[in-house]
Amino acid sequence: MVLPVGSIINAAAIIVGTFVGMYFSRFFPDRIKTIVFQALGMITLSLGIQMFFKGVKPLPIILSLILGGIIGEALSLEERTNQLGNSLKRLIRSKDVKFTEGFVTAVMLYAIGSLVILGPLEEALTGQRTLLITKSTLDGVASIALASTYGIGVGFSSIPILVIQGGVTLGAGYLQHFFSEYMLSQMIAVGGVMVMGIGLNLLEIKKIKVISFLPALVLSILFSLVHF
Repeated sequence: MVLPVGSIINAAAIIVGTFVGMYFSRFFPDRIKTIVFQALGMITLSLGIQMFFKGVKPLPIILSLILGGIIGEALSLEERTNQLGNSLKRLIRSKDVKFTEGFVTAVMLYAIGSLVILGPLEEALTGQRTLLITKSTLDGVASIALASTYGIGVGFSSIPILVIQGGVTLGAGYLQHFFSEYMLSQMIAVGGVMVMGIGLNLLEIKKIKVISFLPALVLSILFSLVHF
């Protein structure tokens, strides 16, 4: 069994990036923070568009997002996640007013994308950590920008990221035969639309309840299994 070393590095990069962002934020005026944040928003939006075009069949993607959004709203996933962030905030007795927003935004940004699955699979099956090191670098840089505005809540996103990616690494023996190329492409496309939603949130263009669309990822897998 391969230990999830790459995911541990990823989590550490997020934590380090958070403290760097929090430290240097005091030296920059708000207009500099704003332009950095806008850059991150545009990059995120562009990444989402790129991911979307990896999809093969548009109809299952559309249905996954619509039905997934309905399920997510019915289950109040956005509200429950915010409650989790607030509970974590109370647990560590943080007075940061943006703690929960930073935690939720960072988790969604770091947990949606092909590298979340492909990186741990590469580590488990080949012993290489190239993809996870790349993701760690990207997440670390993003954490600097996010933490300069949202604060310490960004760093705590490292916990679910470590659990998710570490779980994929440990369960890779079962997952490698389950995920087909078609399934991954459809799931990445659905995730791409969600990443676009995160980009819109970062740019403050429109508030998108991205977490409510999480069931869409599961539906994209189910639709792929039946080749719908």
